[in-house]
This record gives sequence, structure tokens and C-alpha cells, in this order.
Amino acid sequence: MTWTTPNIDSLVSEGVSFKNYFTHESSLPSRGALLTGRYPMRLGLWNSGITDAELPLSEYTIGSELQTLGYKTYMIGKWSLGKSTVYHNPINRGFDYFYGFLSDSIDYYTKNAGNYYDLYEGLDLVSNEDEKDESVHSAFLFQSKAQKIIEDHANNNPDDPMFLLYSMQLMGSYGNKYSAPDIYLSRCDVPSGDSMAETEITNLQNYCALNLMLDEAIGNLTCALSANGFHDNTILIVTSDNGGSSNIEGSNYPYHGNMGDHSRGGVSVNAFIHSKLIPSGLLGQVYNGLMHVTDWYPTIMQVASGLQWTGPISGNDIDGLNMWTAITTLGDSPRSEIIHTINDDEISVQIGSLKYDRGIPVHSSVPQFTFEEDLNPTYSNLVCQSPSLVTDQDTDSTDDYLSDENALYDLSTDPYELTDVLDESTYSDTYEYLLERAQVWQTLVTDPTSPSDTGKHKSWKACGGICPWLTDDSTTTTTIEQKYFYEDAPNIIFTLVDDWGYNDVGYRSSYMDWTTPTIDRLASEGVTLDNYFTYYSCVPSRGAFLTGRYSIRLGLWQARESAELPLTETTIAQEMQSAGYRTYMVGKWHMGFSTTSHLPSSRGFDYYYGYLNGFVDYWTKEYGGYLDLHENTELVTDDDEISSDYHNGYLLQSKAEYAIADHATNYPNQPMFMYYAMQLIHGVWSAPDEFLDRCGYPDTTDEISGYLSDVMGNYCALNVMLDEAITNLTCTLESYGMADNTVLIIVSDNGGESTVPGNNSPFRGAKGSFSRGGVSVNGLIHSKYIPDSMKGQSYEGQMHITDWLPTLMGLATNGEWTGSYSGADIDGVDMWDAIMTNSESPHEEIVHYANGDESISIQYNMVKLDKAIIPPGYTTPLYTFDEDNAPENSLYECNDPSLIYDTLDQSRHPRGATKNEAIYYTTETMTQSTLVGYMYNKIGESAIIVAFIGIFMLASILYVQRVHFLKNTVVSDVVERYQTFDEEEDSFLLPNSTTTLKMPKLDNVAAL
Repeated sequence: MTWTTPNIDSLVSEGVSFKNYFTHESSLPSRGALLTGRYPMRLGLWNSGITDAELPLSEYTIGSELQTLGYKTYMIGKWSLGKSTVYHNPINRGFDYFYGFLSDSIDYYTKNAGNYYDLYEGLDLVSNEDEKDESVHSAFLFQSKAQKIIEDHANNNPDDPMFLLYSMQLMGSYGNKYSAPDIYLSRCDVPSGDSMAETEITNLQNYCALNLMLDEAIGNLTCALSANGFHDNTILIVTSDNGGSSNIEGSNYPYHGNMGDHSRGGVSVNAFIHSKLIPSGLLGQVYNGLMHVTDWYPTIMQVASGLQWTGPISGNDIDGLNMWTAITTLGDSPRSEIIHTINDDEISVQIGSLKYDRGIPVHSSVPQFTFEEDLNPTYSNLVCQSPSLVTDQDTDSTDDYLSDENALYDLSTDPYELTDVLDESTYSDTYEYLLERAQVWQTLVTDPTSPSDTGKHKSWKACGGICPWLTDDSTTTTTIEQKYFYEDAPNIIFTLVDDWGYNDVGYRSSYMDWTTPTIDRLASEGVTLDNYFTYYSCVPSRGAFLTGRYSIRLGLWQARESAELPLTETTIAQEMQSAGYRTYMVGKWHMGFSTTSHLPSSRGFDYYYGYLNGFVDYWTKEYGGYLDLHENTELVTDDDEISSDYHNGYLLQSKAEYAIADHATNYPNQPMFMYYAMQLIHGVWSAPDEFLDRCGYPDTTDEISGYLSDVMGNYCALNVMLDEAITNLTCTLESYGMADNTVLIIVSDNGGESTVPGNNSPFRGAKGSFSRGGVSVNGLIHSKYIPDSMKGQSYEGQMHITDWLPTLMGLATNGEWTGSYSGADIDGVDMWDAIMTNSESPHEEIVHYANGDESISIQYNMVKLDKAIIPPGYTTPLYTFDEDNAPENSLYECNDPSLIYDTLDQSRHPRGATKNEAIYYTTETMTQSTLVGYMYNKIGESAIIVAFIGIFMLASILYVQRVHFLKNTVVSDVVERYQTFDEEEDSFLLPNSTTTLKMPKLDNVAAL
């Protein structure tokens, strides 16, 4: 098929191609490795046979990294790394825009995965009828979207660099079937071959046609870059996710092995770089050095940052190496090792040119056919095609579009959502009522909005950290006048824990029941809320708390990092000011900061100390490399407070205690309202040593990696730290004589994380889902105002996060509150009397989610309807902790809230870990400052496009190298750096791992 790819051949002749580039055996591990720079065995993605595996939410992607450098990030095509929650969607994994499919494969025409329609734009299914049209081939659709992204970026974001991950559906099959439009099939003559079945001939012809489509797509992509002025400042990378399919059509000749194998035919693939930044003397050259798919992550990051990148924002170790200098000088590769796979049954490890395979099947891959070379495509190199949709009906495609996935649960009798009662006649009236209400609520959904990113990173660089970047022209800021006067108004402290699992508090937990003695004591003296509901993630839950209104009214129903609370909304802090309260906020804002009018100080808080984004590093207090720590409207500059030796959990704890002391000292005649939005126990999980020592590593009966064990230990430690913070909060109230007149509320913003640490059992689901594990969370009230009959009791009536505003305003005004200061409708209900008398809940209806289209999760008197909602799996604890390590500061022992420093344990604290050697290796070789400056100026503002091709055949121009078999003694020396051998048990231990795997005597090792 030498004539099928003229555009790609032209680009290769103007770039650098790779002879020894390796990926993984299938799409799942290779995509995980590309996005994280880490081996799939670290990600739980090494088993390509698990089709529903997901990239852990604790992993940061290359998209997230590039966003910190000011890049606008886009993704087109195949995701395949998780879809159980919205948090697994590419939009929440570092991509500003996504258009494609979430499954491993879809039909080229129906866009169906199985019986389900699977074409998304952002978080939503595509509803455009032209794009849904079954006569439109998806490859044309993705090609047109990629070209449109380039055009829109040039017009709307000309000052920002662009990153586009074009994860092509080509050359993949759907159900072992290829489907090409007739206009391409006509260019490929029927192949010749011995004894070939009709289906084989059809697949071969389709495969040839799809290869033509692939080349045209790459050609049109380069044309779009040229037309929009990006061609000279773009790095274009084209590679494959794995070797060709083991069906006849994909040829990996001359190598043995196919897609799914760890032999070279499955993992050695085509790759090339095209860029004007490559020295002219290297154009058309082949790089012979060893390179792996994980290397793209650090290589791209170093290029994008002008060689200034120092490692992932997550602090995770990466396995990839920076290859830019080696490639652009044709120098020696810094890489000498590759782990292709390691599991119980198979091992494939490569050291330099030596490769050890154990349990690896060997297949041949020999092309059995030829195509007519006279049928050259009518277009030649780089003749651009229109990006408009091209239609071609496939009569064999009969899959249906997505139908509603409806389920009805009676949570009063089935709290775990195990039994769908939709078809039971007893619930028919309730079901019809919920459907009617669902239609009403869908009409009230407000579209999400996000501020313009224009100039954001320039402003942050200028002010030295996170700060507003848009001109403040708002006229909607409300001036609050006091209208309620209640002499005995109580102090109110609302504590919002971040990502706290339902089963991660002592009074509920079966595995961490010793970690929260103070919270348990408060629960025994107060009221716990057994059926308290919030939202599935932090943005909608915080908006709902602050306004008493459903997130769908606020445009906050999507979990967007850039979402902002509309300035037309009045907050609970402003309502409290109308009742004479002095208002404080400490911790996480996450409600917008594009202008000063969006800041907490402009939304009703007299004092604010905390961070504005959804998370910061616990130690550096940075978000994406920018300091995000504010006191009122100013960045914090105090050296002690911004010190990277000072954990943010301590800092925010001390500021909450300071707020109480300041109020008691300076405002003794005024009631206090404090919103304490804790960072604990949100990941990345990184606890001080004194708390890690109390937890130790968890015991487990399952085989578990050292990394995972470390995360669990950190999660336990942060839970203990959370309890200490609550301890010191209550002690400070007592010290200043405020305890008897304070209502203390402790709740979580959403369910625990879906990664292993957060546990929401016995419910299924987790943060990001609408099942109970995502929206049913811990809640308790502690106050001297609680009657003795209710102390230590659980309230079982349903309650929602929107109820806090009317409930607390009723307390603050002695029941005189008449509604929102702004006059807006409030969805919450005053729950105080119902809770204190243990009576029926007045809040009958709860809207968990609605998107204005089909999907909705709505609840009426504990009967819950999920319409077009995919239920998640279950979360169960995989581990236990040593119960002897009870925290030393149990119950009333208060710690000094002054600054506490911690010498980081480099082996356990991710940010303290030694950075990847390759980063320093390549950086230190760049001794000429002028060259580094050139890289920063020219490359740091460039566009980077990675075209990741699914199942692309390996070119047959690569020659066969002889296979040699070496003696065991030689192999042992080669793999010594990777494996620690136990001669008696024939086992080995991976570096930085507690996982021991069995290993036989070393035998066949191939020298490549």
C-alpha cells in the first residue's frame, strides 16, 4: 500500500521518523501511558482485556499540565479511559473542549457502542441532527471538528498556545468490521490472495480505503494549520496506539506479533514528528534511539515550557523521559529500559537491545495480499479537502440510538439502590408524578457559562499568583442593610469537608472507626443526619449551599472548574449580614474569581482567608504553578504562611481559630457566622509525617501496589488531621466562651472520591455519580440548643444542602426571615423544627441533577427516579488500618494552632521525591543560554498536535533484525536494575512496590 499515504510520506520527508519507537499492546494501556507519562501497571491499566477499566482520578493528564502553561487544550475522537462519572470525562481530565466517543469503539455510521449512542461534545451527548445522521461517516465528522478547532482557536484565542489531541477512530474496527465510504472503496481494487473468504476480501478493501481516509485527514489537518497561520509554529506528532489488528488486514511485517501481543509486531509502531523547529539538516532523517509512548509527556512539557518544566503538578513519579534534545540532534537516547508488561502470567522487559519475554505468545504477521498500485488517489500531496460533512449510507448499520435508561428506587426500603421498582404497580402514580416534575425542572435548567480565558495567565504572572484577570464592570453587587434584629442570635459555624466518604467517619466506619474521636463525641452529643443529600461534586454543592437554590438554576449543574456563581445571586453571607452577623470564610472558594466582584469579599464575607480554585497543593499552596492563597482580596506574602514546609491543613486550621479569637476580642456584641470550607480531605493526598505515623500502611488481603498503599495511608492520616482540626475548633470556642451559644454543623460537599481511598459503603457510586454514594453524605449538628431527647439521635427525614440557608436564617432571626434578600425563589426548606422534634421532613422533592435534555435524577419522599442515568458500581473498603494507632490528641486535648513545621519524609511525600533523572540529564546538556532562550520564545508559545492513530499498520520498510538467544547469566546482569531476585522462591519485587510476582528461570531473551 505504498501509494495510499502521499500526505504522510511528504510530512515524513520533512520531519524525523522513528525506527525504535514502542508503545503498548492495545489502546487502553497505551492511551493511559500517553496521558500520564506512567507505565500502565502503575495505573491499573495493564490488563487490556478489562474493557471498563478507567484512568484513576488521582492521575493528572498532560492536558492538565499544559493548562498550567496557558495552553488551550482540545481533544477529538476516542477517549476509552473511563465514563462511569462526569469526573472521568475528558472535560474534567484537562481538556477545555472534547468531541468524540467515550467507549473503546463505535460504529462508523450510527456512532453507537453496542446499543448505546456514544457521541459527546463536552459532557453532553451530541444532539445535532446533521451530526447524528447515520449516513455521515464519523471519520469525516472528527476531521471536520479538528479543522474547525484550529480555525476557532486562531480567531478566538490567538494569544494562547494550543494543544490538540486528535485521537483518531481510523484505522480501528467496530465489532471486527470496517466500514469505509464508497468514494474510498472505489479507489481500492479487490485484493488478490489464495483461498480468501468473501468477508476477508471485504475487510481488506475497507482497510485500504480507511488508510486513504487517514492520509486525507492528516493532509487536511496540515492545510488547516497553514490556512490559519499555525504551520510554522506547530509541532505535529503522528503515531499509533499499538500494532495492526490480528485480523488479516493489519500488517506488522516483518515483525511477528499483532495488536494484543507484547511481541514487536504488537508494540513497535510508526511515529514521526513534523515541525519547522527541527533543524533543517535533520529533515527526512530516521532517529534510531529507543523511545516509548510515556516519553511524549515529559518531551512535550519540556518543549512547551522552554525546558523549564520540573515535573508533574501531581508530584507523581513518571516513567517517561524528555527526548527532545536527543531527537533534534540525533543523539543517544536517554532511555535504556522499557517495561512492556508485568503481571502474574506475562513479563516483557527490555533493557537496551535486549528483551526478555515470559509467557508471551508468538504470532506471525505476513501480508497475504496486494492492491493495485494503478489506483492512486485522485488527490496528491497536501491538496486540501473541505471540512464539510460527507455522507455515505452503510446499509449494514442498524444499531438504535440511545434509549432512556430509567430506574426507580424506594430509598426508604432499599437505601442501597439495588432494586428497580419502575414496573411495580404500587409506584405507578409516583413514577408519573416524578416524570411530570422532571419535565418542569428541565425547563428551569440554566446553561453553564464560563468567563473568557483571554489574558488570564499573563495577569497571573504579573500579579505573582492567582488573581482576577477581567475588567470589573458589574453593577449587580448588592449593598446589604440590616433588617432583622434578634438579640439572642446564635453563632453559626458551617464546616464543609471536601470529598469525605460516607463510611470514613468513626461513628459509621467499620475500618477507620478510631480516626475521628472528636467528631464521634460531637455526634453523640448532637444529631446526625442519616438521609442528608448534597450534589455529586463540589461546584454544584457549594453554589447550592451559598444560595439555597438548586444548581440547575445557577448554571452550576456541570462540574466545571471554571464555573462561577452568577453575580445576580445573593449568598448566605449577605443574608446573614442582613441579620446583623459579622461573616467569615476560611478555605476553598471555587465559585469564580475572574473579576473582583466574584471574590468572597464581594459576596458577603467581611473576612476571607483561603484559595480560590478547586484545589491547591497542600504544601506549596499553588494551583498549576501559581500561588493561590488569599487574605481578603490580596495574595498572601507572609513567608511563614506560604512556606512549602507548612501544610495547608495546619494553616487553614489556624486561620479558622484566629477568626474565632478575632471575633470574640473585637466584635463581642455581634453574632458570628463562619463558613469553614476545609481542604481536607481532598487529594492529592499528602499528609504530614506525624499523622502518617499514626496510621501506618494499611493491611490488605489483596495484592496492592506500594503507591496505592501510600495513598491509603495518606487518606487515613488526613482523616485523623480532620478530626484534630475539629478538636481545636471546639477548644477555641470553649476558650473564648462561645461554645454554649454556637451551632456547629459538619457535612461533606459530596461523596468520597471514586479512587480507592474514599469509601461510601454501603452505597454504590462515588463523587461524580448521582447514586447515593455520590450524593448521600455525612452530616451532623452540635449545639446546646438541641433538646436532650434528640442528643445522640439520628434524624432520618430527607434533607438537602439547599436547606441550610433557610434553616440557618430561621435560627439567626428567631423565625422572622421572610425570604431571600434579592427576592429570588429558594428551593431549600427550614428544617430546624423537624430535626429538633424528629418529625416528618417538610422537604419532599429533591432535584439531584438535570441537564435540560433527557437526563435527570429527581427524588420525592425518598423515592428516586434516575432517567437516562447510568448507574455506577459499588465502593467497598479494600483495606484496614491498625486500630492500635489511636490519635494522641483524642477528645479534648487541643494543639497549639501556631505554625507547625514538618520535615518531609522524602520516601512518602510525593513532592519530596527525587525528580526524574531524565529531566536533569537533558536540561544539563543544554549549556548554551541562547539556545534555551530560543526554545522558550519559539517553542513555549507553539501549538502542539498529537495525532494518535488507532490500529495503524507498520510500514514494511523497516528491516528484519536477527534474533539472538542469550544465556541466563547475561540476562540476569541485564535485568538486575529492574528486579530483585529471591533465589529460593523465584520471585521479584518491582522498585517502589510491595507487589511480589512469581518468576521462572530466565530463558528466551531476544536481542532486537
